[in-house]
Amino acid sequence: MIRALSICSLGPSRIGLTCWYSGISSSMAADNIPEAKSKLRLEIKKKVKELTEEDKIKQTFIITKRLIKHPDFQNAERIAIYVNMKNEVGTYDILKEAFAGNKQVFIPLVVGEDMKMVKLNSFEDLKTMPKTKWGIIQPLESDNREDCLVTGGVQYVVVPGVAFTSTGLRLGHGRGYYDRFLAKNDQIRGSRCITVGLGFDEQIVQDLPTTERDFRLTWVVSPGMCSLTSKYEEVPEPLPRPPEPFLI
Repeated sequence: MIRALSICSLGPSRIGLTCWYSGISSSMAADNIPEAKSKLRLEIKKKVKELTEEDKIKQTFIITKRLIKHPDFQNAERIAIYVNMKNEVGTYDILKEAFAGNKQVFIPLVVGEDMKMVKLNSFEDLKTMPKTKWGIIQPLESDNREDCLVTGGVQYVVVPGVAFTSTGLRLGHGRGYYDRFLAKNDQIRGSRCITVGLGFDEQIVQDLPTTERDFRLTWVVSPGMCSLTSKYEEVPEPLPRPPEPFLI
């Protein structure tokens, strides 16, 4: 059952909440949840698309600084990280930091309806990879890279999404890749891994239409909201302009 009517997003000013009504009924039947999710995806994607490149870079910079300071990230030895598309929080600096910390790094390889997390040898390794028709950098299937599920799984996964709540609910792109991967990973490890969702402020909402099949993230990080920890060192303003996170 879906739990809320309104969707609230932290705007770029970080002051207060910007709310709009999605037309979703709290008594919605389970078979209407896919329709509600589709409508939400369109609304959130439109808001993200309207962000300037400068704002996406600034928000990515803040998110990255918060993430890499946290002990869960620093202590993880095997970590899976998505490679961002144009309208997603950038992950290139997180990948660089993971290699700087001598972590074993895995990135998604989608083949049909299946998603593997395969070994990335170095940040420079990304430059050898092609882009899919969706503009996502990923290895070739013929590369025969290490599959993390074959070698024990991963402890920590940085997860993309369309929308998130502060309590860890996530709205994905609708293909279920991460749901299936995380279930397999946890089964292999025998315990839950740490999952972290990264979102622009415009992607943080009050509630989401979910079912019992939707997993809940361990943490969610955006510039205006950080559920990683109740207290963190603030990034000073004005922010220095960070490197472009969307291009190699």
